[in-house]
Amino acid sequence: MDLSPEKFAEVIGEIETESDESGVAQLILDHAVIRLGEDGSVVGISVPDSEIPFARIGLVETNVDSAPEGRYSVVRVSFATDRALEFPLAVGRPQFGSGRSAQGALTYGTCDVTIPRDHRMGQLESPRWWRLEFRQDRKRHVFIANCMIGTEGAFFETFNASENDALIFIHGYNVSFEDGIRRTAQLAYDLGFPGTPILFSWPSQAKAHWYAADEATIAWTEPHFLDFVERLIFSSCNHKVHIIAHSMGSRALSHALKEIATGIARHGSRLGQVIFTAPDIDAGEFSQTAQVFENIDCDRLTMYVSDCDRALLASKLVHKAPRAGEAGGDLLVLGNIDTVDASSVDTSLLGHSYFGERRSVISDIFYIVRHGLPPARRHGLKSQMHGELAYWAFQS
Repeated sequence: MDLSPEKFAEVIGEIETESDESGVAQLILDHAVIRLGEDGSVVGISVPDSEIPFARIGLVETNVDSAPEGRYSVVRVSFATDRALEFPLAVGRPQFGSGRSAQGALTYGTCDVTIPRDHRMGQLESPRWWRLEFRQDRKRHVFIANCMIGTEGAFFETFNASENDALIFIHGYNVSFEDGIRRTAQLAYDLGFPGTPILFSWPSQAKAHWYAADEATIAWTEPHFLDFVERLIFSSCNHKVHIIAHSMGSRALSHALKEIATGIARHGSRLGQVIFTAPDIDAGEFSQTAQVFENIDCDRLTMYVSDCDRALLASKLVHKAPRAGEAGGDLLVLGNIDTVDASSVDTSLLGHSYFGERRSVISDIFYIVRHGLPPARRHGLKSQMHGELAYWAFQS
């Protein structure tokens, strides 16, 4: 590994450098000291014996803070992931790739994400080459400024001590850990969510052509997500837990709800709003599974669908069966879930991430999560009929 202190600084930003008694250059990071040889190669890494205290990265009462100069805000996102930890000290912070953790063990921690002052709702601002932007800038981009690991016990103890609600986001197919963190921060910021945003990140390959691999992995991660959600909601005494699942991540959420439906009624948990967005689930299977959702004591179940979702169209062709997130001729309307048709919303090329990219959908989720409003009281929706059941659609 050939990395000079100057090059290292270009990669991770400003860091403290000094020389030891022998004159060997050292990079002083938050939780490691990396010693460099004369040629810039790494010759040693020193790590403190004591574990990083979770209090340093613990959940905070206010998860959106402004920088002193007012050029950006910082959103603290907590996370639980069954991704394998890769090269945790390579750039001074933990990194998670597409590998599975040993025996499905979860890693817990927090990331601080900057949101630029001129952020536009629904946007994940990133460097663009046509703007001559080749590096991330926390004043211009949604940027992960810090990421640290804590313990499982401290994670739940800190959360349970808080009086604020939690918002869990589980991402879909073709999503990296970093993009999941950034999306969670953006959603929390755009929703003005006053509680604790939490990402549950499973080991997606983050490659469009690895759909089959992601499909196998989401099945593997289902029991891990179930254990996490079950523990979080059953231990919530002073606050509610809201959940938003996207695309393939909806399979893990559907499985979890099916398994804990009776447990929720028995324990009287604090499950709040449950939202499926563009669910990539077999429509017939979801219709059968949703029957047990009647036993779930939650505030509301909502499902966003669209007939402009090309990713779900491709999934239907692969599986030769409609997906629950489709609209149009394959629209699925169920009696115990509010179905919202987002087909009229202006979408991106694939039309699959409209839940987090379009102002109208984010505003609708705002009314659900922040105020618990039913569809009839939310601005911009109109009632439609599908046989004998009503659903809702955005006004064009």
